[in-house]
Amino acid sequence: MEQPQEPTLADVLAAVNTLSTSVHDLATHTASQFAKVDARLGQLDAAVGTVRAEVAAVGAKVDQVRADVAAVKVDTAYAEAHNTDLQTAVRRHLDDPNAHGGHAA
Repeated sequence: MEQPQEPTLADVLAAVNTLSTSVHDLATHTASQFAKVDARLGQLDAAVGTVRAEVAAVGAKVDQVRADVAAVKVDTAYAEAHNTDLQTAVRRHLDDPNAHGGHAA
């Protein structure tokens, strides 16, 4: 049975050089991937900023709609009260046309 041969210094140096090249390639690839992730995070940050601005704009529109609805409710309450006053005046007039200084009989 033959004894395994010890690697020569040239064999060890070649293996170390190969390993060094592989580590360098891995480091370069990792740095490239980190750069892509950083760029993507920048895009996502910009997109989130856009969404936040759009949500704020929608919130402002909702606030405006709420204010408009409140104003319509006030107008409606005034109109209903005025309408009730007019109906009361018409009823009184129909009940007694001369009660408010109309034609004397």
